[in-house]
Amino acid sequence: MGYETNITHYIRDGGKDIVAKTNEIGRSEKVLIECKRYEENIGSDSLRSLFGLVHAEKASRGILVSSSDYTSDAKEFGKTNGIELINHSDLTQLMDSYLGSRWSIYIDRIINSRIKYYL
Repeated sequence: MGYETNITHYIRDGGKDIVAKTNEIGRSEKVLIECKRYEENIGSDSLRSLFGLVHAEKASRGILVSSSDYTSDAKEFGKTNGIELINHSDLTQLMDSYLGSRWSIYIDRIINSRIKYYL
């Protein structure tokens, strides 16, 4: 994907979990990513918070990733305000595309190899 990523500390992350940056020739972008592990659908309040943070930090865009889905109000807010929404199904497709369809077999190993850098 061509991004340098930084995972924020769990406490006082300011509403963002990942900051992704790219500085390719002719293209510079800062993306704020918030991850939610919820069983219930995400409402527009979470999107409003991320939207405010994107503008406060002068980021190019925001992405909200959720293990669930989004309410119709949240989907409309995201569409209107340029916040990309990724649900469980979308995330699975992205993982398949970038890690291969067998990624789920190795997910514990992938996480454990990365976690030592972020604690």
